[in-house]
Amino acid sequence: MDSDGQALGIASPMWPRSPTAGFQRKGLRKTFYIQAAIIWRPRKGDNRMSKEKVKAALESFDFRMTELQDVLSTEPLNASEKTRAKQLYSGLKLDIKSAAQYGTVDGIKRTRTDIEDAFYYPAICGALIHLKPATNSDPTAADWCGAIENAKCDIDTMLFQLGGGSD
Repeated sequence: MDSDGQALGIASPMWPRSPTAGFQRKGLRKTFYIQAAIIWRPRKGDNRMSKEKVKAALESFDFRMTELQDVLSTEPLNASEKTRAKQLYSGLKLDIKSAAQYGTVDGIKRTRTDIEDAFYYPAICGALIHLKPATNSDPTAADWCGAIENAKCDIDTMLFQLGGGSD
């Protein structure tokens, strides 16, 4: 503490006057805001391992979309093909929605790694935006092919940027 009663280096009357800025301490002559000296930042994890996991997860979604496109490409769809397409589409949409909830490959609520932030989360969120048709709608009337193609494009773009996947 110096002669004015301030803790050197961490307290100053110049801190913002916000209740969330720090802890308020009333001195003899001035009001001080004490900011924590240690800033905690969670560890981002090993990006090499994360890159392989992200690549594998995106390739899995890409494969499932390709499988669904193969089922939808037959014209006209009979009842068993429509049922199979609805099962594939509803499972894919549910898995992408749950993956986008936290944006992590393992689906656990934690801080995303740099690779997950840059590649996985944007690809999954972009794909989820494109998967608008309802799962109980007719595959041909609701244009599932267009929705799957646009979602697959987002996944493929991130896979290409990661250095793998289909062209």
